[in-house]
Amino acid sequence: MLDFNDFVDEFDAAIDIWSEYSNNLEDAIVHASDELIFEFIETLFLVTKYYFSTGNSQESPFSFTANSALSGLDSPCASLECRLLKIDQMLSFSSLYADEVFLRNPFEYLYNICKTSGVVPKVRVELQANIVIYKILRPYFKIGIIKYANSIHSFCPNHLNKVINPYKDKLHKNENILYSELEKHFLKKVSVNYNEYSRNEGYLTFKGPSNLIEHNKLHFHLYNNEGKDIDYMRMKGLPYKMKQSKIQEENILHLLLNPILDDITFHNWHSKFYNTNLLINNDLQFNILNKINVNALNTNVLTNQFKYNLTVTKNTTPESIIKLRQANEEYFHIYRERTKQFFKTVKGLNSKEQEEAFSDLVRSEIINIDRNLRSHKEKYLSKTRQNIIFGSGIVAIGSYLGIIPTDISTLIATIGGTAALSSSATELNQLLQPDNIAKDNDFYFLWKLQR
Repeated sequence: MLDFNDFVDEFDAAIDIWSEYSNNLEDAIVHASDELIFEFIETLFLVTKYYFSTGNSQESPFSFTANSALSGLDSPCASLECRLLKIDQMLSFSSLYADEVFLRNPFEYLYNICKTSGVVPKVRVELQANIVIYKILRPYFKIGIIKYANSIHSFCPNHLNKVINPYKDKLHKNENILYSELEKHFLKKVSVNYNEYSRNEGYLTFKGPSNLIEHNKLHFHLYNNEGKDIDYMRMKGLPYKMKQSKIQEENILHLLLNPILDDITFHNWHSKFYNTNLLINNDLQFNILNKINVNALNTNVLTNQFKYNLTVTKNTTPESIIKLRQANEEYFHIYRERTKQFFKTVKGLNSKEQEEAFSDLVRSEIINIDRNLRSHKEKYLSKTRQNIIFGSGIVAIGSYLGIIPTDISTLIATIGGTAALSSSATELNQLLQPDNIAKDNDFYFLWKLQR
């Protein structure tokens, strides 16, 4: 069995050795030759391929393959700040529910770009960004809750012909059908403009609703903005709004649709080996997957509880939640099993409806715990009427009444000595401890996060 600490050690060593003669990693990536960049990416990819090759296929409702956005890739938004927010969202979900989450391997992605197109400018930018993301993920790689998912696998001729090729043909057929339907939908909702920073620097701007386009607007920079079509748009005046027929004719929407299809296709492929569920943060993907009976879960359903129902301390992190999981393993499994049963009851609802239903459930359970705590304390304190009973003696609370003797040792002796006092005090303390009451509730683990 592989030790994922070994993966982290080997991956870190590869980074350190490659950049040891530079002031910092960023400078090394900027100034290195294309050949050295490719060798570096190839090394990182081969390390990940060795440690995250095809594993066991035991089906688990708590194993997930994350989509591109939650994997920290540059689609649908290449901004590092935006990508880190998605990574935090994925980690929050992982700590609250998952046994393992497979992320799309960014170093395989970069390796493939280099093999097909060379070290284009994007490669250096993405290499820096993905190493930053890796360093954030290091603690989670070490404990095996986060893993890289590779798309490249080796097969013997027998399995290639009998299993893979028939499945591949069916997959491509379904992809074409889905692409056609998505294109019709996007053509109605999305506009495309062409504009330029300068004669040599052009870009396309896609505008549409946020459920189709991240931030309602997306820019694609063109490396080659020459040709008759470009000249025509310049002549008509920039920015130039492209006609719907031209968008379809030039297949421009593939820039938006291919990442959506790629996530769905990759999950279908990856799940053949790992039987994972798909983890998403996109309502459009969620609705598509629901219709084709693919098990998918939107991270917002669980993680948004921290916005509305659970007040946690500022230093609560996914890492601290995992430590709480480990310290309260029994209660975490009870909470998670109850949550899994909940998801079965809301299957078929859209992600917003699921989020609202789960929010109602969590809120009511947290309220029940707090109500039971108040009731228990009130009942106990009312019964004693401000008296704490130690064995056969009574110590009345409130020294202002003047009935606590100045020689406390006399009182202790009267009621059976320090052993009786210690035992009774411990018993009282346990009775009034919130955890003893809250543990009866299935959502005790979530309630515990607030403490």
